[in-house]
Amino acid sequence: MNKWIKLLVFLPIPLFMLLINYLVDPSGIFHDDYQAVAKSVLDGNNVLILRGNINEREVKHQLIENLPEHVECIAVGPSLVMGVRKDDVGTENFYNLGESGADFYDILAQFGLLELNHKKYDRVIFCVDTYFFDENLNKTFTRNRELRPFADYMLTLLDGAQDIPVESVMGKKGISQYKELLSVSYFQSSLQLVKKQGREALLGDRWTVVDKGAYDKAHYMADGSWVYSLKTQKQDEEYVIKDSNAYDVEKQFSKGKHLGRYPQESFEKLLQYLQAKNVQVELYLCPVAPALWSRIDNDDYYVLGELENFAHNMAAKYNLKLTGAYNPHVLGMENKNFYDSRHVRHELLSAYFDFKP
Repeated sequence: MNKWIKLLVFLPIPLFMLLINYLVDPSGIFHDDYQAVAKSVLDGNNVLILRGNINEREVKHQLIENLPEHVECIAVGPSLVMGVRKDDVGTENFYNLGESGADFYDILAQFGLLELNHKKYDRVIFCVDTYFFDENLNKTFTRNRELRPFADYMLTLLDGAQDIPVESVMGKKGISQYKELLSVSYFQSSLQLVKKQGREALLGDRWTVVDKGAYDKAHYMADGSWVYSLKTQKQDEEYVIKDSNAYDVEKQFSKGKHLGRYPQESFEKLLQYLQAKNVQVELYLCPVAPALWSRIDNDDYYVLGELENFAHNMAAKYNLKLTGAYNPHVLGMENKNFYDSRHVRHELLSAYFDFKP
């Protein structure tokens, strides 16, 4: 009898946690809004994220699946490229596939999805960043295991395989995500949103269509590019310096370590694959803020120098257009030109980089 009493006493706690985590869902794990968001973007709308975080990888997954059959230009890479817009690239037929922290497998998964969905594209603006090329980072970045089969499919294609059965690519939906329903840390994030947004965090809409303009929250533009919140846009030079001083340079730039060969070899295979399909590849090197550059401009950090040399070697070997540099001083940039230690202000992209054909 005591066991039943204990069960009745404690059972409501996990049930309450499960319910709150499902309703609030701060990371957008359990609410499948992704196809609707992607289709709204493709319909020419700006989409405002109202609460929590939406799963960017699933949005871009759905965007790829529903793209027009032919697109003139796409942009791929981490958040550093997410601000590039159709006005910057010189064509209305452009879609930005950038994702926060997009790594080796994220980007290859996108190319795999493009192939599987028979999408044609003429140009690729590829943001060359350590997230793709640094094997030390790739060992820890597993932000979307669900899309990994598409990356493996693309790697198989790059190795020369043909006629791969589509059924072998489609991964089964795992149960790992549902463990978050009873996650204490996820519950804490849910409660923080409830405290901040009240009833809207539990029952309000997760996204909406908005007109072009400034909003308190971040949103997608109609070409899939990203607009940061007003709070981020208002960050000043003092904030950029503070953020640069707090940035984890040892982890993000792999102190004392070199770039691995496998990502470089895979990237060169990707270049060869795309050029065989008559796709024009353009490389984009996004600088870091001067305050951050001053912390890594020394003999302890190799990866950015090695990566820039690699990018220039690939550009020379395959006759690729290249814009940008990691050293902000080469471009004449100041801390005030950035939102934070890594991200260039979107309105300045065309002033410092040439994305037009």
